[in-house]
Amino acid sequence: MIAPSVIYWCTKKEHPSVAVISEVSQKLVCFDDLTQGIEELKINHYDVVLVSAGFDVNDIKDFLGKLKKRHKNIPVLVFRSSYEDRDEIIDAGAIDCILQKLISEEVIYHLINTAIRGADLLRQKRESMVQLRRIESRINTIVGNTPIILFILDTSGVFKMGLGKLWDQFKVNKQFVLGQNIVEVYNEYPAIVDAYNHARKGEIQNVSVNINDIIFEIVLTPVIDNKNEVREILGLAHDVTERARSEMSLLKAKKLAEDAAKMRQEFIANMSHEIRTPMNAIVGFTNLLEETKLDNIQDGYVHAVKISSESLLGLINSILDFSKIESGLLTHDHESFDLKHVINSIDQVLMLKIQEKKISFTQKVAKNVPKELLGDSNRLYQVLSNLLANSVKFTEKGEVSLNISLVEQADNVAVLSFKVTDTGIGIPSHMIDRVFDSFIQVQSDSNRKYGGTGLGLSIVKKIVRQLKGEIKVESKLHHGSTFTVKIPFKLAENFSERKKKLSEPSPELQLPKGLRVLLVEDNLMNQKLVLLILSKFPVQVDMAENGVEAIKALKSNEYDVVLMDIQMPIMDGIEATKLIRKTFSEKKRNVPIIAMTAHAFQEELDKCILVGMNDHVTKPIDVVNFITTINTCLNDQEEDPVVIDLSYLRSILGNDQTLITEVIDSFKVETPQILFKMKEAVLAHDSDSMAKMAHKAKASFKMFGMEKAVSALVKLESDAKLEDLTHVEMLEKIVEDQFEKGLEILKSRNVKE
Repeated sequence: MIAPSVIYWCTKKEHPSVAVISEVSQKLVCFDDLTQGIEELKINHYDVVLVSAGFDVNDIKDFLGKLKKRHKNIPVLVFRSSYEDRDEIIDAGAIDCILQKLISEEVIYHLINTAIRGADLLRQKRESMVQLRRIESRINTIVGNTPIILFILDTSGVFKMGLGKLWDQFKVNKQFVLGQNIVEVYNEYPAIVDAYNHARKGEIQNVSVNINDIIFEIVLTPVIDNKNEVREILGLAHDVTERARSEMSLLKAKKLAEDAAKMRQEFIANMSHEIRTPMNAIVGFTNLLEETKLDNIQDGYVHAVKISSESLLGLINSILDFSKIESGLLTHDHESFDLKHVINSIDQVLMLKIQEKKISFTQKVAKNVPKELLGDSNRLYQVLSNLLANSVKFTEKGEVSLNISLVEQADNVAVLSFKVTDTGIGIPSHMIDRVFDSFIQVQSDSNRKYGGTGLGLSIVKKIVRQLKGEIKVESKLHHGSTFTVKIPFKLAENFSERKKKLSEPSPELQLPKGLRVLLVEDNLMNQKLVLLILSKFPVQVDMAENGVEAIKALKSNEYDVVLMDIQMPIMDGIEATKLIRKTFSEKKRNVPIIAMTAHAFQEELDKCILVGMNDHVTKPIDVVNFITTINTCLNDQEEDPVVIDLSYLRSILGNDQTLITEVIDSFKVETPQILFKMKEAVLAHDSDSMAKMAHKAKASFKMFGMEKAVSALVKLESDAKLEDLTHVEMLEKIVEDQFEKGLEILKSRNVKE
């Protein structure tokens, strides 16, 4: 260590000590008067000050006071003849007080270096304190000007610190918080108290509360010591009022948008129903009229009505398809089909219009194009018929052509190109990019001259995209257009054999003799139409105009099948079916019910099946489909459906009859208890318990192969978790009925079979 520089105040008689001090000093300056040398410190730096024992204690204290005012960081050592005044001198500012008689070179060296080190440490401490105060000031400035609150709780929950711009708003009723317990301060906010109780167990907690109309997001972080115990809890509260309001606004906007979409969907569905209901009568009676003897003029009128009806139905279907696509509800089939059959069907539809306009139509299918494909033939038909119908509509002279080619084929997938070309009015260059937009037509007078909604190409593009294809258009005004569609299809396997089987002639339509039918329909024209269709068969038909009348009729009579309209006054078909399935005796409640609906949305059709209907037919009624559906439901009813299948149980138990019997006995005893709890939960609208009981019961029913019960339990569990309790009573009833039927089967069957 470098020798220190020293100022030494001493009396003349003590001068000999100077020699000792000078031995350990780099620089030594001596004064024999305490009032001297202060100015020296203003000019030069010294490491330590020594004061000899010869001065009066009061003079020393006065000297130390003056010195510390000007030079706080210089350590002062005072020599005394005794320790009598030691405490006074140290209190006045000296580092230490040492006995004069102990002075030696070694002692002086040690004392000086110790004093310097002590002064350095003191200086560092003071600098650290200054730095800490600066940091604290900065933190206070930051926290004081941002919507953040910092606070500290001790292990007993007492506030030890709290600061922040919104600290006053964070307090309850403006009361003094520091020194108070968080449980007492926020006893009206159980979420905060609960979060604190978890935090003192060492868990980080997040909670949001509204205090004084400010929404605070609070984070409680436990501070863990080296013994893994909570030493204190650090709290951070952030004002998230604006964010919360924004989120609420977004949620509200989202809800409004969803409600608007739902209202639009309901409007379109209702509109479809209202239009299809009279259309059902028009199309049905037109078909019946065609079968009567007509002269040429009458036949022309009937044909015109039929064409107009089909056109109107096409418009309705376009609007429905557009709505389905917009709502993501458009479904696709994945079946084998013959491409040639699709093309021929389009030809038949277009040929009359082509002949009327006296334009030519050609089609060309490349030889390497696969004829048997796997995909959605109905959607392909919709795309091509729409494009070709458009080309025919906008072509006054010349030709329309369809060219189909193979783009590529690999891994059992063929990409086909469908090119529709015409010599029609064409599309202006500025409209090319908009031709696939909804409700857009090429020219403002197109609608007046050619008709249409401007939805066709929009629907085509959306369908093509959903089929994982692409579409593009090339056109020049007055020089025609070319639409090119590319769609991938899988190649069908063993299609020819299936096709042969399907092409075998079906037996003539018929219904069982003496069949008793209940027709539930409020529309007079539809009543007459169904009665006329059924009049061709040896069946008896009773009428009911709404659900209430249907319930009365079923109470008084036995029916083989019920044809149930959906939308009716007083009681609709859905409610009527629920009552039939829930309240009637077993034979009557299992009567086949076929929905007759003008709704074409899949969710509406699903709703019919969900409430217990066996099948559905859509209006306008297709006679073949109508009669086929009735026969299918009757045949299903005659068959004894398998409610229990013990094959899985036998396989997992190694066909051990003793174990199988034990499991069956457990099923008989435990399942009623689960179903009872599930029913209680349904009646109490306790969605959590519903979901738990449905999940618990599902495994047992699955083990016994009771698929209908399993499906109902899966749906019940899902609906309960989503808190959609619309159908839970009906689903619970299905499970209960299936269990009762299962018990009867177990009693009647020999499980050893």
